[in-house]
Amino acid sequence: MENMVSLVRLTVATSASFLIIALFSFIEHFGAGMQELIAIFGIAVSALIASLVARSMLASAVSVAVGGAFALLLTLLSPYIFYIELKLWNPLGAFGILEAFGRILLVGIAVGISVGISGMLRVFEAQKKEGVKPPAEEVVEVKEEKPETTPTPPTAREAAVQEAVGVPTETITCPGCKESIPSDAIFCPLCGKRVKES
Repeated sequence: MENMVSLVRLTVATSASFLIIALFSFIEHFGAGMQELIAIFGIAVSALIASLVARSMLASAVSVAVGGAFALLLTLLSPYIFYIELKLWNPLGAFGILEAFGRILLVGIAVGISVGISGMLRVFEAQKKEGVKPPAEEVVEVKEEKPETTPTPPTAREAAVQEAVGVPTETITCPGCKESIPSDAIFCPLCGKRVKES
């Protein structure tokens, strides 16, 4: 089924490319003084439409190349088919190169434009499928864990020194770290939390 859809898109893109380039070639013949603009606008429109319809770089390139080649053939055969010899702009005319080669160059430029447009469309579709861009990496704050210190009860000698110096041996539990601290402490010596008002 997907191959069938791709084939239909390729056919429609090729037909559109042929019709647009052929139509602009006839308009260019009658657009005296604006032939360059009409020719450039024609290949740009052909490339854009083929890219939008084909939705593939290869398919759009093939459709513009084939459609442009048939449009070029039609314009070259116009004196025999329509009895009108089309006067078309030749981008290579300044170099003395035949009009047919100048028009082939324009078709080649149209192929390049269609590939570029298809590439951009492909990027936009990929971004649309992904949805919103992922947010920048979140910075995870890592808190340094302080090693657990378990208070050891003072030895008999330390208790004697504390009593002699006048350090109270009474302790309270710190509300922050839940450790035993001296009862007269304003701040916990272990975690730094305020224990009582001064």
